Amino acid sequence: MRDHLFMSYRNEKGLMWTGLLGILIGLLCIIFYLAFGNVIPPEGKWTKAITFDLAISVFAITTALLLPFVQLKPKQRKWFVYPLIASFLIGYLIETIQNARGFDPRFTKAGMPFDQMISLSLGIDSLIMIICLVYLMVLIFKQKNNSNKLMLLSLRYGFMSIMAALVSGIWMIALQGRITSLHVDVMPLHFVGFHGYQAVPIIGWLLSFANLPLPRAKRRIHIGGIAWLAVWFFLLLQFTFGYPLEQPTEWMLLAGISLAIWLWVTFYSLSDYVKNRRLNQGEAHVD
Repeated sequence: MRDHLFMSYRNEKGLMWTGLLGILIGLLCIIFYLAFGNVIPPEGKWTKAITFDLAISVFAITTALLLPFVQLKPKQRKWFVYPLIASFLIGYLIETIQNARGFDPRFTKAGMPFDQMISLSLGIDSLIMIICLVYLMVLIFKQKNNSNKLMLLSLRYGFMSIMAALVSGIWMIALQGRITSLHVDVMPLHFVGFHGYQAVPIIGWLLSFANLPLPRAKRRIHIGGIAWLAVWFFLLLQFTFGYPLEQPTEWMLLAGISLAIWLWVTFYSLSDYVKNRRLNQGEAHVD
């Protein structure tokens, strides 16, 4: 694990430092939030900047940790990493400064034409991020000779979850916000989709060191990946039918069951990882 972290930092310093920069900006925004309150008239909110900056930082660091498993060619890596880092940095800049100025970075109604142009720029920047992610997803699905088949499989599920998150993002763009006409907040759908990027690959990573038979490990990743996607799908039905997240429905029950299945798979994968590690340590001690 320590070796992998070192390798990720050595190979992906740009993504790592971009992620750490987002954490630093988010922490500074938290200080302003605590000192002056959340609302910045007429439209700005510190919480918007905080959640965006921290979300992008987590995404950047996750990408840095996962990218070595993808085994990209140098040219493919450059085409993916450099535009992605640039789009992250531009996103930090626009999201933080516009909120600090008191304007909604995406859907401003109180801003001048200049602010509307900034909103358009953020939309273009988001499109660049999407293109980068779709490019990497295509490469991942085309790979067949990857030495770590479990991580590759889990990354495929992770990127399917990201694509689901982008669908919810398109929904919010159409709404010009996150609240539907039925007063339902669809942001949790976006959240669940993007965090599939961590939720499923962590299973693949644990199983890569668990020393299970390959078919059994793959089956477990399939179960965990499908369960996470099912959580997103049942939340989609919950919101589509006009029910808020906190309202009990059959869709929330199914989402809860799906989440429990994912937790079960993750727990047992962690258990197998720990058992195998202890076994290896015991053998090393005997030697």
